[in-house]
Amino acid sequence: MLRSFSYARGSTELRERTEPAIERLGPALQDWERSARKAFLQAYAAAMEASGVYESFDDMRGVLQLAEMEKVLYELRYEAANRPDWMHIPVQGLMALLEGG
Repeated sequence: MLRSFSYARGSTELRERTEPAIERLGPALQDWERSARKAFLQAYAAAMEASGVYESFDDMRGVLQLAEMEKVLYELRYEAANRPDWMHIPVQGLMALLEGG
């Protein structure tokens, strides 16, 4: 789901790149993606809190980061082979993961 937020932002950027105002849209799209990720993770953590699967969602953050890294690397291979125009989406995701976000 987290990568889907990146694709929603990236596909909008791709679709709107011919628009003169895309530079102004970029920061708003980044803010939306950050907010959507945060809201999703908070809701997920709240839903899992009473499940007994783990004591704290914080205990699972490393596993989540590993899963997201695996997914973004798969996306890089897929987009390179099938949709080179979409490469910016996993590249931006990879950069964000490497920066700790």
